[in-house]
Amino acid sequence: MKTTQLALCITFSLYAASGVATTATVSRDASEVAASVSHPTVAAPDTGFAFTQSASNTITGGNSVSCNSGAPNFYHLENGYFRRFDLDGNFAATGLVNVTSVDFGVQKALAPSGSQTVTVKLYAVDNNSPNIWNVNIGSPLATATISVPNQSLSIVHVPISTYINSRQSDLVVEIFTPDGIGPKNSFLIGSNAEPSINPAEASSYLRAAGCGITDATTISSLTFPDVNIVMTVNAASLPVMLQKFSVD
Repeated sequence: MKTTQLALCITFSLYAASGVATTATVSRDASEVAASVSHPTVAAPDTGFAFTQSASNTITGGNSVSCNSGAPNFYHLENGYFRRFDLDGNFAATGLVNVTSVDFGVQKALAPSGSQTVTVKLYAVDNNSPNIWNVNIGSPLATATISVPNQSLSIVHVPISTYINSRQSDLVVEIFTPDGIGPKNSFLIGSNAEPSINPAEASSYLRAAGCGITDATTISSLTFPDVNIVMTVNAASLPVMLQKFSVD
């Protein structure tokens, strides 16, 4: 599995719903986390297999980035956060893998209405593809849209189901947040600075057209090398392959 890094200009002007010009930047919200609710939203773990590139599930406040309106509110534009999982190369999966759910970290989710929508998307990308750019990724295998209540430093569990042939394809997971400028929503994916695993230095990716990032691009190449997205993919046990036996 290969990755491609790009250096990009990441500051753009846009107009909010009020008609007042503002500036969109890929930046951190380093202020004190101010979500009105702080709790994990985690279901009982699935049986079977768990795939992760996160060395730790601890969410670090002030660590993540998004394409947002900047201080003081950090209202986000459309953001897609990605990880790519080489199921056979790094997790010894063989054949058809049945994905059942995804857990992802939330640094901060804050909306005046008390909740906001987030969509999980699962994709298959050819094992030999050098990148996960949007132009190559195709349509999702599965999507699941949930309502995320205001919270911080937590893990969200999302049931989502698909099958993927690990011998042909890598699994790409996207956590997508729609434009939050109008409703004044702020969302930052959960991350930490622990070095990624499976493989070492596995990349986290961001796509945010409002900041000129039209393809999924490594966050490290955006000058944030210590942003490693916290994410786990849960899968059911692999099906048993039928075998032919002879009896002497």
